[in-house]
Amino acid sequence: MSQRRFTRRGLLRTGAAAGLMVATGQALAAQSRGGVLRMALPADALELVARRAAYDCLTEIAAGGELIGELAESWEPSEGARAWAIALRRGARFDGDVPVTAEDVLRSLAGSPLAPAIAGMEAPTAHRVTIHLHAPDPNLPFRLADPALAVTGPEGEGSGLYRIAAGEEGPTLLLRQPGHYKDGRAGWFDRVELMAVEEDAARAEMLEAGLVDAACRTAEEGLRIAIAAPATPGRALARPAASDGTLAGDDGRIAERWWFA
Repeated sequence: MSQRRFTRRGLLRTGAAAGLMVATGQALAAQSRGGVLRMALPADALELVARRAAYDCLTEIAAGGELIGELAESWEPSEGARAWAIALRRGARFDGDVPVTAEDVLRSLAGSPLAPAIAGMEAPTAHRVTIHLHAPDPNLPFRLADPALAVTGPEGEGSGLYRIAAGEEGPTLLLRQPGHYKDGRAGWFDRVELMAVEEDAARAEMLEAGLVDAACRTAEEGLRIAIAAPATPGRALARPAASDGTLAGDDGRIAERWWFA
């Protein structure tokens, strides 16, 4: 059974993995805080889950599919969607308790895949950014939800609900950040343990033996999640449902959106 260890800088180098992670089982309505989620994943899926937990974007595609603000509180187009004024959320902080500012947004976007489309950027205040594009783009707010466009601190810090614990061996640990701006609406696990396991059979064995709570199934199925039958009450994994009652795609946001019921 092979395992790999991932660090914050490694995730920044690799960027985002593609694909949806879809769980089996029934979604439950009431979230509750607590517990340690253990998952066995291929390396690319692990990178996506860890990055989504530790790094926030300006916008977010919610579980129901609607666009909502993450680090951005509001956005408004002008010049026929060639320019966008974005107001940043106050109170958002990077790992290390450093405030997220407009300068962090400018630096992050300047080094992102969006950079070729940007004609210029400015920060009128510490919590306001204006983005000027070479061509009109009415879909820019949706594009800003891409994990490859996450906002980072000067040293690569994230502002997500979880921080990636340092270390070279064992599972990748995601530790819950206290006093986060999403408290009460996301981030239900106290800790998440992510194990990089490439072999489908090995992940299935770990799930069957109760060594993990959830695992990617097979490469042929894409990044789909199987959930272990809970051995004790309160260990049943639940997740949000879409507005039509179906299970929603979470784009790797398992650490912040799922919970034990």
